[in-house]
Amino acid sequence: MTFNEIDAVLVPADKISDKTKGTHWVSKLEERSVFLNSLEELKEKTPNVMIIGTTNLSPKNNGLDRAAMSRFQNLTEVPYPDKDCLYEALKMNLNTIKNHEKFVSANDVELKNLAQKMAQRKFSYRNLENVINNAKRYHMDDTINGKNSGFKLEYLKMAEEKLKLSDGELEQGVIA
Repeated sequence: MTFNEIDAVLVPADKISDKTKGTHWVSKLEERSVFLNSLEELKEKTPNVMIIGTTNLSPKNNGLDRAAMSRFQNLTEVPYPDKDCLYEALKMNLNTIKNHEKFVSANDVELKNLAQKMAQRKFSYRNLENVINNAKRYHMDDTINGKNSGFKLEYLKMAEEKLKLSDGELEQGVIA
């Protein structure tokens, strides 16, 4: 059983803003308590079921409730993809453009540089997907307006630059 974005439920009481004290604060505490009790009950009644909680927060200093986290036996951090993984994912996600292989071979060095830049910004695959989708939109806009006949590297560069924050920058508290 998987609980995606488990951080939404496992916020420690001291992390809930003073502004949310009152009904909302009590509601969040009750929500967490019910969830944790349900986890314990599930563990007792179905010992062969593996419970997985996912979050985009780092398990090292994630601000999740420590008592709640103790209910999970193993914590696994999945690192951000490196430049080689991002480069391969970039090529793979470009396979729907016309003359894909020709585009990739003609722009190989630039695509590797773009992947390096993405890795430095700690791009996730979701960030890369957003860049690809935005680049394809720029291409479609130009095509509709009669300005273009083919996909250009500039679309990717512009989409990467316009992505305000990557997951890694959000983790580090960088604000653009």
